[in-house]
Amino acid sequence: MKLALFAFGQEDHVGIVEEDGIFDLTRAMQAYDLFNKNIQTAPVTSIHEMLDTNMVRPAVIEPVVDFIDRHNLRQALTVPEGTADHPLRAPIRRPGKIIALGGNYSFPGYPDPEEPPFFFKVATSVIGSDEPIIYKKIMKQVEPEIELAAVIGARASDVPEEEAMQYVAGYTVLNDVTARDLQNAAWDIQRPWEYTKSIDTFTPVGPHLVLPEAVSDPHDLAMIMRVNGEVVAEASTNTMLFRIPFLIEYLSQYMTLEPGDIIATGTPAHPEALHPGDVIELDVAEVGVLRNPIVAEG
Repeated sequence: MKLALFAFGQEDHVGIVEEDGIFDLTRAMQAYDLFNKNIQTAPVTSIHEMLDTNMVRPAVIEPVVDFIDRHNLRQALTVPEGTADHPLRAPIRRPGKIIALGGNYSFPGYPDPEEPPFFFKVATSVIGSDEPIIYKKIMKQVEPEIELAAVIGARASDVPEEEAMQYVAGYTVLNDVTARDLQNAAWDIQRPWEYTKSIDTFTPVGPHLVLPEAVSDPHDLAMIMRVNGEVVAEASTNTMLFRIPFLIEYLSQYMTLEPGDIIATGTPAHPEALHPGDVIELDVAEVGVLRNPIVAEG
């Protein structure tokens, strides 16, 4: 199953991604609750909210879908995906934590790290698929980074590696956009550099949240990066140095991971810089294609 967050009028709705569009789970849940309880319930307008309340599970979703099918309402509750009327949002719009890995793939000339080198990105940098990445006037070198991201589905503290995958709600694609010139300048003067990855619009996430049962092996997925339709990098998650179960164990010994937190597992590719007018596509097999245009500021 793939979940999407999309615009419906002035609200966000949660939907199930299907071949012919997005089945509007928000309206379906309202109809189901009204029929069974005869009360008006607050609409579910966030995948993050569903994770917080343990609603992303078959016992909650399947009765709703069965009810809609019994009453022949599926077509009426299905909207086209990615249209101007129903654009996609980032599946987790404001994660509590975005924990990103640096150096989680081997690179020639650089030693492999002994422990996961991680840093944080701020939630205000998150955008969804097809939203523009803004190339600010102060920048000269902006680079994309293709990453598989794991979304946490339950509170996790001091989790052993062998139990870690139970805490993964699903997967999505994340672009760890970096103002490389600003980052290099910050390194030179020993200034904190994380802000060069947390600039507004510099964390595209999406297009969907893909639940674990829909991904055969998160550590064996083909990754393709395209700029303006041309392939500029190909790789696989099978060369990841620190895998997701270990990362959850490692991180949760220091900090509590909460529903909606995102772990970006690092990039295997560093292609050439982007420019205004480009369109960047990050394609991770079984997870989806995250697409964003690059737009000059102003």
